[in-house]
Amino acid sequence: MDMPQIVPMIETALVRSAELKRLKLAEQNLNVAMSRERATSVTIGLIMESYRLDADGAFEVLHQYARSQRRRLDGMAAQMVSAAEEIKIPPKTVGLVRKASDKTQN
Repeated sequence: MDMPQIVPMIETALVRSAELKRLKLAEQNLNVAMSRERATSVTIGLIMESYRLDADGAFEVLHQYARSQRRRLDGMAAQMVSAAEEIKIPPKTVGLVRKASDKTQN
């Protein structure tokens, strides 16, 4: 190969390398955003179940609680999901608790 051919090849490789780095960073940012969104969605579901609220009401509860604690909503949601995962109540127990709760409400 002669020099006039090598220079454009190197320039193209450098541009492609920078492009790949930007794509990798964008992928990492998307993964973080999806993880935060998952935690928020799970927390909203937990609040909906616990307080018998719709999604908007549950989001408002989470939002207000995060504000009252001066915390970011996604950080508060992640902490609540972690706490819920630590509890690990067996599904059979959850069913028994619901039945007992239904009896006391009637």
